[in-house]
Amino acid sequence: MSRLTSDGKIVRSVKVTSGDMGSRSLKVTREELQKIRESEDSASMTKLGISPENNIYLHIADGTVDNNLNIIGQLALQKNIKYLRLDYNSLDLP
Repeated sequence: MSRLTSDGKIVRSVKVTSGDMGSRSLKVTREELQKIRESEDSASMTKLGISPENNIYLHIADGTVDNNLNIIGQLALQKNIKYLRLDYNSLDLP
């Protein structure tokens, strides 16, 4: 991602879940854990050159994601998804 943003490409990162489960701390609520993890993720995406408007969270609860039309529909509704395409020629893959 960093290489693409460094080359001036627009990178959009869409997260299906927000990481609201999986803490060993019994004192942290799911809502607090979601805020913590999204904050950490946002900081990471910024370091990779991904702007906040291109860092998207669908907020589907952890453990509830399934391969179904609801999830696919939510992904398809993301801003400008119809314009997303992968330029394989610019990836420099081995």
